[in-house]
Amino acid sequence: MRSLATVLGAGLSLLLITGSSADAQTKSGKSATKPVATINVGFNSALDQIAVPVGVELGFFEDRGLEAKLAPAFASGVEALNALQAGNVDFVHVGAPLQGAMISGMDVVYIGGYTGTAVRIRSDEAFELVARQGSGIDPKDLTTFKGKKIASTLGSTNHLYVRNLLFSKGLKAEDFTLINTPPPEMSVAMKTGGVDAMVCWDPWPVITRRDNPGSYTVTRGGGYVANVGYMVARRDYAEKNPDIIERFLAARAEADQWVRKNPNEAAEIATRWIPGTNVDVAKESMQFVTKMLDGRVSGCTVLGMQDGMDFTVEMRKLPQSVDVTKHVRAAASLKVEQNYPQFFADLPKIPDGAKLPGDDLSKWDKEAAKKACPL
Repeated sequence: MRSLATVLGAGLSLLLITGSSADAQTKSGKSATKPVATINVGFNSALDQIAVPVGVELGFFEDRGLEAKLAPAFASGVEALNALQAGNVDFVHVGAPLQGAMISGMDVVYIGGYTGTAVRIRSDEAFELVARQGSGIDPKDLTTFKGKKIASTLGSTNHLYVRNLLFSKGLKAEDFTLINTPPPEMSVAMKTGGVDAMVCWDPWPVITRRDNPGSYTVTRGGGYVANVGYMVARRDYAEKNPDIIERFLAARAEADQWVRKNPNEAAEIATRWIPGTNVDVAKESMQFVTKMLDGRVSGCTVLGMQDGMDFTVEMRKLPQSVDVTKHVRAAASLKVEQNYPQFFADLPKIPDGAKLPGDDLSKWDKEAAKKACPL
């Protein structure tokens, strides 16, 4: 195992190191001795993003000529996008806040995934809704959430998950109150009685249950949200650095597969990078996380992205939705799938109708993807 990478402080910018692509990369896709570039990468305090530090610790980025420096884990995708816009990082990992960024005009592109599935539209096994003891919430009757306070990170995927879930049970937005809470603070909010329940991605539900005796799982997953995890870069950066994008995605694909095959070892690594995570919590959470570590880009993920966008537009009461395909650059991801099939061999095959043509999605058969991709 290689040494930990230097943790990145705010304000660092991309440093390119000279060296030709041909000289720096062998036929196996791994690099020679000198790095091609230093990249600054942002990730959130979520176990489904643990492949980022895994790739650093095990040298997967280094093997492809990249010196990856990681920013301290962000509390949510909102903070990650702010850092990307400020130029402090070159890549970030983000969920639902990406839709808000696109609506506001932020010129970012989706280059690959970190969680979800490329064979369905919705996948939310890593989300859990937890209630405190004495809350009066009945897992068999979710109308008991009426009048309750729920810790959620507003604008994030956990926000969309709980709204979709409760709306599907006949509740309206005014029937419950969402308290904007960063994931690391949710357990404390439950303990102090500030909220009756919390909803989040792993490891925070597991941490909350362990820190709050008597708390219990209301539900987990269920297909209520398209939990597509997006790897994002600024458009200008992606267009200027296609080789770096491809190297980055290849390293991520190898790291993802390693995590899927080694969940307990990945849990050990998580304790060094995600504040407040102990190894027992991480190991329990990884059984859910590994089911969703599929970074491939397909028609299913783009439909999931549009699903999230349409919901965000509805919540904001905007006159029309945004076409997410204008923010998708799939060519590098598709090339990595083609060049490194071994990194995806343990994943289900993408349906033919869900395959993308490349970066020009004007040629994409959206209707075929709808037929090929179940919810």
